[in-house]
Amino acid sequence: MYGQTYRNLDAVIWSQVGQGHGPLMLALTCWLAWQRWPELAKLDSPGNVGAGIGLLAVGLSLFVIGHSQSILMLDAGSQIFVLAGILLIYKGVPALKLMWLPLLFIVFVIPLPGFVVDTLTGPMKMGVSYVAEQILYLAGYPVGRSGVMLNIGQYKLLVADACAGLNSLFALEAIGVFYLSIM
Repeated sequence: MYGQTYRNLDAVIWSQVGQGHGPLMLALTCWLAWQRWPELAKLDSPGNVGAGIGLLAVGLSLFVIGHSQSILMLDAGSQIFVLAGILLIYKGVPALKLMWLPLLFIVFVIPLPGFVVDTLTGPMKMGVSYVAEQILYLAGYPVGRSGVMLNIGQYKLLVADACAGLNSLFALEAIGVFYLSIM
């Protein structure tokens, strides 16, 4: 079901500079689940069908909306609810407790929405443009600034998005969580 989702993530998101950590996070998620698989198979607890179907319905709804509207965040994020629902249906709450880390680790596979990145990097861009303006002014250049646009004589420079700093932080956080889980 999620084959097309991962193809879209690979073609649209993971091929961008600063988003290459997605496949690694997916591999780590699979490894975390594989490590817990023998314990999951040994569980002999009754399933919680009602709660499982509820979570499965939420996940499938998010999948349908995300897939039909090309919203990769919903499309990819729906698998957390789908997998949690399946675990609840077949093995109940003990299975969910056992597999909580791999389920939550999927969050690191999901791309950050653009508005979140813009909201967090906007102040950084403003700060960089201000500092660059001051340095260029002290160096004797005729410089003016309008937001994140620097005017130096007849040239215009735009302070671009932070160089994948937020995405790098997101990936480093994921690796830190992974390290803590295996230690």
